[in-house]
Amino acid sequence: MEPPRIREAREFIARTGDYSKALELIPRSYRYYPERAVLKQLASNPRDFVGALRKLPRELLNLYVESYQSYLFNLTLSERIGRGPADK
Repeated sequence: MEPPRIREAREFIARTGDYSKALELIPRSYRYYPERAVLKQLASNPRDFVGALRKLPRELLNLYVESYQSYLFNLTLSERIGRGPADK
């Protein structure tokens, strides 16, 4: 379960898109470093999403990419299984 301040900050971003204010809501602990780095970039350049992603540690960014690849593979596999046997 995430702390109330984190949830509040994420909901605030979704509602308003105000990255600067959301940055103030995120705790300064190391645990939230990636989120703070992304928000800091977006607060200064609101449309620079690529630049924001580049603020993430390489290992974390790789994890996100690999996770999304797995998600797409699972969707494709589910679709294929849903069609039935392929030996026809």
